[in-house]
Amino acid sequence: MDMKVSLTLETMKDIPVSSLAFNPSGSYLAAASQDGELTVWHTRKWEPELNFRSQRHDFNSIQFTKDWKLFASGLFSFIEVDLLKTRIENIVGGHINRISPDGKIFAASQDLDAPLPLYKDEIFLIIGSYPESETISEYQVGDTNNELYWLHTLDLLFSPDSKIIAVVLELDGNGLDLEYRLYLLPTGEHGDLQSIFEFSELIQPICFSPDNNYLAFGNWEDCSIDVFRIRQNIKFHRGYYGFDDGVSSLSFSPDGRLLASGSADMNLRIMDIEEDRLLTTFQHSSGVTSLAFHPTNATLALGDESGKVHIVELIT
Repeated sequence: MDMKVSLTLETMKDIPVSSLAFNPSGSYLAAASQDGELTVWHTRKWEPELNFRSQRHDFNSIQFTKDWKLFASGLFSFIEVDLLKTRIENIVGGHINRISPDGKIFAASQDLDAPLPLYKDEIFLIIGSYPESETISEYQVGDTNNELYWLHTLDLLFSPDSKIIAVVLELDGNGLDLEYRLYLLPTGEHGDLQSIFEFSELIQPICFSPDNNYLAFGNWEDCSIDVFRIRQNIKFHRGYYGFDDGVSSLSFSPDGRLLASGSADMNLRIMDIEEDRLLTTFQHSSGVTSLAFHPTNATLALGDESGKVHIVELIT
């Protein structure tokens, strides 16, 4: 397998691209940055359909739902865009952080930017219906050695089927060593999956495979990638090494077989999950900050530290 850049898209400002997403049909690509920029291109002509810059919002995540809606979220910000109308339809404030792929469920964390003092019996995550905002379930951190600790929600991510949400927490109990937890929680009232994994090092980013079978995440301490089989609650693989810096972005191919990973070391790597091997490495000109596989063909969108978005072709 080989890779080549077939197209480079300019965003509105030279700020690192924080998130990329294709809509389900692959007809739109959206890019966002942490300084509040949002750009949407139509992939047939690669012309901008929407350019938006918020003076009071930052964006660390963008996602499409199946009803042609685009959601951009950041600290205390949540923006809904109707692509069929190609305009901002709604701006919602508060703690709504993520929307499920089916557009029917929201996840709201206590905090997604800075540590927050919290007791163990307090609620750190709320799952509710969207747009009705009716609470479906609430979650507590659970048992801990300290009555009071600092909690930092690092990431939230719904599974493609909207049945599971992955939550990454950082816990600091009264000056003790930092502890990181990965929660896999059901989004319904009577979900059958609830798992907690504990780590001594930072784990980010996280990524579900489209078939809901795998969850991959980066390990910043040793610059590696872990892959879990979700339903079996087992670690499928650990040992994708070779990075000179922490993994900054992950994306699965539409069939769930390939895993793309990017790093600040300016490398893009493609791995075959089923065969457990590295297929190819692409040396980029800047640190890779975000990735997104096209849902229907062998292309990959790559965002970098310079604020550019590149369309990368996978050649077999």
